[in-house]
Amino acid sequence: MEHLISFTGMLTLLALAWLLSSNKKKIRVRVIFWGMGLQLLFALIVLGESFNSFVGMFILHSMILIFIFTEEILRAQTRVKQILVSLIIILGAATLSLASYFLDKKNLAIPLLVLSGAAIGRGLYKKSNRWQRYSIATFLTIGFGVICSKNIYGKVIFAFFSEKVDKFLRLTDFGTGFLFGNLIKPEYFDQFGFQFAFAVLPTIIFFAAFMSILYYLGIIQVIIEVMAKFMRWTMGTSGAETLSCSANIFVGQTEAPLLIKPFLKDMTVSEIATVMVGGFATIAGGVLAGYIRMGIDAGHLIAASVMSAPAALVMGKIIYPETEHSLTAGDVEIPKIQTANNLLEAVSNGITDGLRLAVNVGAMLVGFIALIALLDVILNFFDMVI
Repeated sequence: MEHLISFTGMLTLLALAWLLSSNKKKIRVRVIFWGMGLQLLFALIVLGESFNSFVGMFILHSMILIFIFTEEILRAQTRVKQILVSLIIILGAATLSLASYFLDKKNLAIPLLVLSGAAIGRGLYKKSNRWQRYSIATFLTIGFGVICSKNIYGKVIFAFFSEKVDKFLRLTDFGTGFLFGNLIKPEYFDQFGFQFAFAVLPTIIFFAAFMSILYYLGIIQVIIEVMAKFMRWTMGTSGAETLSCSANIFVGQTEAPLLIKPFLKDMTVSEIATVMVGGFATIAGGVLAGYIRMGIDAGHLIAASVMSAPAALVMGKIIYPETEHSLTAGDVEIPKIQTANNLLEAVSNGITDGLRLAVNVGAMLVGFIALIALLDVILNFFDMVI
């Protein structure tokens, strides 16, 4: 029943977006089909029980393999041959996964997984792309067989991930404990209540500093670029808007457009509208960390943020369909934006940005809660008069 309600809600939102569309005739079915399909696939993986989750994982795994070997598939001149090559890749992956499943029962799959991982590392070190895709495909396929053998499905993965993220964010307590003492300790909450300002807001500062380190090292850019290419390959959206919506999973609404700053002046109105929708559809990493410290399940929040990226592209392209030719219709490279000269400066900049965000969140809460209280007083007055 809950799944039916969720599906009905999705259809309702699509209907509302269609009613608000500026040009209903220009709405592309491909964007809607793949956008909704990716959301349902992520939901099947994250929310499904053992068998259903593994089915979703296999579908996603097959899509990733076809994406990896797109060049090989396109070399086939006819559509029939391309489909045949794709089926051969999927069947080969299924066979290797099945073999890995049984090998793991005898503790033989993990060494193969380590070897394929080492091959990926060697390819990155040597900067050789010739065999890299084969190493990645082998690693993913063997890994899928191993997690099936150990019955590690979506819920288990996200529960484990949620627990580790929560422990990671609790490292903030070392800094806040030094500054504020017992104010952050739960055992003292009975005396003076939950201290949001001291227990939650500092988490935003810590996470912003951590994200700044990853950004300086180039790790976030690689993840964003891979996700953007995969979503553009499935949904057919332009490179710039897809890059921005993918970035919103990890960074905030103000930081994500900086990745596409060189392309902003040439972007179409539809692309700019989609970028704005993507910003409103997701939350910044620092705010995400704050929600987790408040007790909300990290796995659910991260899954929702990932699912929101294709959803934002769907809603943006329905409300304001593309009617012009986009100059970034293909893939775009993430521009190299120097945010710091060294790692220490990157950490300092991240802490400063996190402080601004934390103060902003605190100020907004004080102001809006007080205004809501004022509205409540006014409504109570009219209630007494009536």
